Amino acid sequence: MVESKKTEKKIIGAAMEVFSEKGRHGAKMQEIADRAGINKAMLHYYFRNKENLYRTIFKTAFSGIFNRLEKAVDFNAGFDIQMKQIIGCYIDMLEKNPKLPLFIIRELGEGGAIARSVVREYFDSGRLQLPHYLQKSVMNAIKSGEIVPIDLRQFMITIIGSSLIFFVAEPIVFSIFPVEEDFDRIKFLEERKKAIFNTLYYGLKPRKVST
Repeated sequence: MVESKKTEKKIIGAAMEVFSEKGRHGAKMQEIADRAGINKAMLHYYFRNKENLYRTIFKTAFSGIFNRLEKAVDFNAGFDIQMKQIIGCYIDMLEKNPKLPLFIIRELGEGGAIARSVVREYFDSGRLQLPHYLQKSVMNAIKSGEIVPIDLRQFMITIIGSSLIFFVAEPIVFSIFPVEEDFDRIKFLEERKKAIFNTLYYGLKPRKVST
């Protein structure tokens, strides 16, 4: 059983690399097997075909993201604290899983059919509580006057996009803004978390109208 899980983990890691580099349609099962260090027959034994392997990986990635977010967010905390927790957790996940952003972008670039199916299935299962609690938190923040009225979908898209863009465009960013020799990437990411929070949170604060 332990050996079986280790093999499955190797396959998923190798497949994530190949799918990230070549997309679902461009990836070959033989290359995935080669990178995992197994023969192609064993790959088919574990996942039957490429579509099933790809769907499993996307499902694992998606559920992993939201499971970690749900554990990271204190649903009893204030809206500002929850924002910091979401941004921090998401950026930490992207940092620890460098292939994930490109994998997701590849899927969306190929039409997003698997993404839509997996996300819908996950939401319909009732396992995902984060949107419900966030909606409640946002409404409370609006009612108290802490923030202006917002659309939760727009808000989450902005957080995701702001957090994701650095990992996708890092080579371009640092070619435009060259880094110093002693550049501290971890410190930069911590500063990035604060920058995203400050821009979004204080941008949502009600503005006083001068008379």
